Amino acid sequence: MSMRAALLAGVGVLLLGMASSVAAETYPDQSTALAACKASAHSNYPERPQATTDSYCGVAYPIYSSDAPVGDPTRPTVDAGWAVSPGLRAYGFPIVSRFNYFIWAASTTPSNPCGTLPHVSLYVDGKMLAGYTFPQNAVDPNTGATVQCAMTFTPSGAPIFNPYSGKWQTYGSAAPSGNLASGSGVKDGQGGDVPAVAPPTDFTNTPSTPSVCDSASCYNPASDQYCASSGGAQYCVSGGTARSSAGGCSGSSVVLCGGSPSPPLPPPSKVPDPPTQIVGQSKATQANPTTGATLPVVVNVYKPPDSAGSVSNGQTSGDSGPAPASSSPSNGSASGGQDCNSPPICSGDAPTCAVVSQSWLQRCGTSKSDADGDGMPDWVTKGLDDVGPPVGDTPVGSVVKTETTDTSVIDESGWAGNTCPQLPTVTLLGTEVTFGDQTLFCKWLSVLRGIFLLICAFISARILAGSKS
Repeated sequence: MSMRAALLAGVGVLLLGMASSVAAETYPDQSTALAACKASAHSNYPERPQATTDSYCGVAYPIYSSDAPVGDPTRPTVDAGWAVSPGLRAYGFPIVSRFNYFIWAASTTPSNPCGTLPHVSLYVDGKMLAGYTFPQNAVDPNTGATVQCAMTFTPSGAPIFNPYSGKWQTYGSAAPSGNLASGSGVKDGQGGDVPAVAPPTDFTNTPSTPSVCDSASCYNPASDQYCASSGGAQYCVSGGTARSSAGGCSGSSVVLCGGSPSPPLPPPSKVPDPPTQIVGQSKATQANPTTGATLPVVVNVYKPPDSAGSVSNGQTSGDSGPAPASSSPSNGSASGGQDCNSPPICSGDAPTCAVVSQSWLQRCGTSKSDADGDGMPDWVTKGLDDVGPPVGDTPVGSVVKTETTDTSVIDESGWAGNTCPQLPTVTLLGTEVTFGDQTLFCKWLSVLRGIFLLICAFISARILAGSKS
């Protein structure tokens, strides 16, 4: 408050003690009350500059409150009848022996400040998917209370597992949903709890973020790209391409091919001999930003024959990545070669690297008829019909003979047939005995035949049904 305003306020207090009457008018809202106050002040003190009279309303004299405690400078005068009604505010200034109040009713209903929070970009520990929400504090301008608002998260690319910290990390943007938070934790798109992800504790806007690097390339979560460097320039393949099953290649002086779970081979026009021109391979684990499904990502880095200079992963200070090669001595290394789209990468012992390269060529070279690059000859995975010269079909009639028959060819003359067997003549104590009338015997055999066939049919049904007992 300026010295002039303080002096006016002191004069106002003096006049307030001398005032014998109070004038009060009620207005529908604060802006209307302020306009009426300024107009009255300018009308009553026309000889003073308007800037001075305008200051009488809420600057030189405070905004008065019926809720202020006794003795507070913002407490209305004792003879102001409106002072006993809670929730009222007023502009006011003295005119000779009268104090004028311009009153309005202040809202004490809690408001929803959740639409006023800023949009921020931030790095979150955990697999934070699209549509997830987390709480953020905001201050209610009406009540001064702190409320928790729901912020909606959108990944810039996709969550990535950082092998150096052992954590999933997600970079993206958070925007106010306009709604109050339904709890203190992270929620999914359907409002369910996500206990595996903790709400961010730092709500500071972070426009850039550290990359996660492997030996051949670095993944930048902000730009959603896998990049390598050469000659001071970056060459990148998009994260969306590298996470797709078809994959793709990008770059000129340096060519990066990415895919999930395996990248395609580079175009021959750029990289005519992949086994000798591959310079590195990166492997990463990401997640589908919508479903959370894990995606293994492989990025191969090639240096075309007409390119000069060395190729590096482009790791900078602050990035998560392997230690510099000079700090970890090695006798050589070999990687890649897991399928026919990823030639082996070998350094160190030359004879060993030659064996590695020849093994891959024997398995994946064109002489092995592995056109689809899956590491197996095509005739093994596709069948002989799909490889080699075409062979005409053999007519079925030349090797198969068809014939129609009926039950007349079935031999029914056996024991279970339709004829009753003749009992033989037997010798008993030297005397031949012949059975005369066999009718009764045949009737019993007919009954036993039916029972026997019924039992056989039952056993056959159990066998066909797969019964084990």
